[in-house]
Amino acid sequence: MLKTKNIFIVFFVVLALIFGFIFYTFTNSYLNFLLTKQYEQKIKSLDDVLKFSLLEHLNDANIKDFAKDTRADFIILNNDMKISSVKNPDFFSNL
Repeated sequence: MLKTKNIFIVFFVVLALIFGFIFYTFTNSYLNFLLTKQYEQKIKSLDDVLKFSLLEHLNDANIKDFAKDTRADFIILNNDMKISSVKNPDFFSNL
């Protein structure tokens, strides 16, 4: 009786660990998917703003305002010009 009880307890623990791992995997992949789609949408909105010339001049102030509106951070590298909405863009360019 004791051995059977121990086998069922071990089986239950293993089953709970498997379901926990599956739940973690699906949740993590879904959150990564949502973050990727959100990031793509913000990049598309920046592309539309630049394409339709909704910003008169592209400078740090405009990008910071746009970043506040879209709740995203942008670093734009164009030839020798670096426009950023973050305080330290060099940290992100080295990643």
